[in-house]
Amino acid sequence: MASLTLKDIPMELHAQLKNEAAANFRSLTQEAMSRVERTFQMDAAQTAKRDQKWIDEAIASGPETPLTRKEMEAIRDRVSPYSRQAWEPETPAAGTVTRVRNRTVTREVSRQSAPQIR
Repeated sequence: MASLTLKDIPMELHAQLKNEAAANFRSLTQEAMSRVERTFQMDAAQTAKRDQKWIDEAIASGPETPLTRKEMEAIRDRVSPYSRQAWEPETPAAGTVTRVRNRTVTREVSRQSAPQIR
């Protein structure tokens, strides 16, 4: 485990830390470690709260009208490192079975579009 040495601590701060350590039944090192850990936890909580506020604001200020498919494709093509082909969904073969939210759907094939087998 790594160690850390603090030098030139003001006497008032050292006395306060020593009193808090005694009040919490901890050594001076344990009290300092506990307080350092707590500051990181508080920072993480504040960051999460701030990030959630930004997300909520972004959702609330979304576009007034939904984007069209063409607009979405233009955005995708602008930011995607992949070609458009990589994003195009494959057309399933005739008579294939597709799973849709835990339901099985069999695609119907008309006789006109079905390949002729002789």
